[in-house]
Amino acid sequence: IPSWSYITQINSFDATNGADVIATELSGGFDHITTPTLFSNTLTINRGRDIQAIEVKTGSVAWSPDANPASGSWKPAMDFDYVYANTESGISIYERKTGDLYATILGTFTSSPVLDGKGHLYASEETVIKKFRISDQQLVWSKTLPQDQTIKNAAIGDDAIYVLAYDYLYSLDKTTGDILWQWYRPRPFSDALAVTKSHLFVASTSTTYALDLTSHQEVWSYPAGGQLALSDMNLLFISDDTELTVIDFGVDSDSDGMHDWWENHFGLNPVEPNDGSLDLDGDGLTNEEEGTEDTDGN
Repeated sequence: IPSWSYITQINSFDATNGADVIATELSGGFDHITTPTLFSNTLTINRGRDIQAIEVKTGSVAWSPDANPASGSWKPAMDFDYVYANTESGISIYERKTGDLYATILGTFTSSPVLDGKGHLYASEETVIKKFRISDQQLVWSKTLPQDQTIKNAAIGDDAIYVLAYDYLYSLDKTTGDILWQWYRPRPFSDALAVTKSHLFVASTSTTYALDLTSHQEVWSYPAGGQLALSDMNLLFISDDTELTVIDFGVDSDSDGMHDWWENHFGLNPVEPNDGSLDLDGDGLTNEEEGTEDTDGN
């Protein structure tokens, strides 16, 4: 969690009890600060004046490249090998563990880079979304969005990339870049976007909307907006400047009283309706009772 003072402070907390684990002060000031990006034991952050990689276990700064970050509130992307950051030269690709520069995708990119986990990177230049092959930094396709709206953010789904503009949301085929469908809302969106296998969440400053990825329609909305984040327990976090809202959108595919994420976590079958009456750990509580109470199924 960034602390808003002249000296940037990164705090980490124990997820089970909220205890303070590490508080790291990063000297040098900043122009602005964005939500940190976490992968494995590395946390990276765009501080406006520089980019820093921090070791999660110690809170120490591992490296900071000698490069000027691009303007804007973009967030770095990360995978096992690399950190992808917007700089004045383009998308600079750094070795995650050492900070050594591996390559640069040249351009003037205006939104955060996103990865598909299959060797490709997506980034936008104003109204154009582009797909690159990471291995040789070559352009795969380029798509100019209609309505001449600047792209704010993008998120990767199983079969599509979802691109957020001023008041339009577009679903694009990842292979070709063709527009599959679009959704319009007559009010400006923030840059908040989050996707699961079944739903897409998008927010304005005051409202968060849930879209069904099969019907492409809004299925519910909630009167809170701002930044969005997902947990692996089907929780949606909505954060504005003063309040954190948590929504449970858990799916129960077999209607046995246990959310799919809980069944998957404890080795049950999320499409087998008869395992709710069993007692996986032999503690006298059925699996359904444990799933309802969110207790340890093992």
